[in-house]
Amino acid sequence: MIDTFNIVDGSQQRQVFFANGVNSFHTWNKPSNCQFVHFFVLGGGGGGGGGQGSGTGTARRGGGSGGSAGGTVSLIPSAYLPDMIYIQVGSGGSNGIGGTTNSNGGAGTLSYIMVSPDTSKTAANVIIQSGDVAAGGGLSGLNGGTLGAAGTIWSFTNNIFNDIGLMSPFAGQAGVLGQTTPVPNSISISGVTGGGAAGAGMNGGTAQAGGSVNAGGYIPTMLGGTAGGSATSTTAGGNGSGAFMTYNPNSVGYSSQQLIFTGGSGGGSSDGGVGGSGGPGAYGSGGGGGGAGVTNSGGNGGRGGDGIVIITFW
Repeated sequence: MIDTFNIVDGSQQRQVFFANGVNSFHTWNKPSNCQFVHFFVLGGGGGGGGGQGSGTGTARRGGGSGGSAGGTVSLIPSAYLPDMIYIQVGSGGSNGIGGTTNSNGGAGTLSYIMVSPDTSKTAANVIIQSGDVAAGGGLSGLNGGTLGAAGTIWSFTNNIFNDIGLMSPFAGQAGVLGQTTPVPNSISISGVTGGGAAGAGMNGGTAQAGGSVNAGGYIPTMLGGTAGGSATSTTAGGNGSGAFMTYNPNSVGYSSQQLIFTGGSGGGSSDGGVGGSGGPGAYGSGGGGGGAGVTNSGGNGGRGGDGIVIITFW
């Protein structure tokens, strides 16, 4: 920005911040003559649950998928902001492990904009946060394949910046249930972020493809992993697709497409081999569930997508 005339000179007007750990903070310095600051603050998505492994021909459940994170969009006059702010970007939840472990997907964590690097997240130090409750991880097939919960909106009514800026929080999307029935649960995106699709289960000896992320708007269909082999075949279930995003946010590139991130699709099941892994989620989105496999060989769930913070200023 040219200070003399307070006009944009084509220099960088946007900065993007990525996940940086639980007790680590990025810093952002307010530019001179900056008038307004726009924040996009997104938490981390939940991981997908691992698929269940058991004997051939038995009923086995695919892993439930992770939920996606909530976020907050805000526009604040720069005069109300301190010269330096502190940014903590939430991480995505861990992938649930299949096989003998049969573990659940991990929950994501929240993202924060703060006036000081306060690891306790004291409300008085918070300018903006992504939500009140982070996105949940999907449960493993052994533990019922329960879906990961959606990240909730931020209840900002008592926040001191509520009266001086515009705050628009949004909720995430829940994942879907992993099940034993032949057709696994797919998911359709309904907002900026998306939950993952479920891993395929087994009900008898017929392997199934994993759940898909359905097409909508700019988003193409992302099919789940392919079905694996029968009891007499060791062919593994196919892995779910990695998530889709309309563009990869960065500090210099702009896109004419809307900002949308999706979850990963589910892993395919196998009656004679390893279940397929769920696909990882994009920013703030849920991992796909792992597919059911033969004894001790359920597929892993996909990792939840890390959060992201985008600051635009002029």
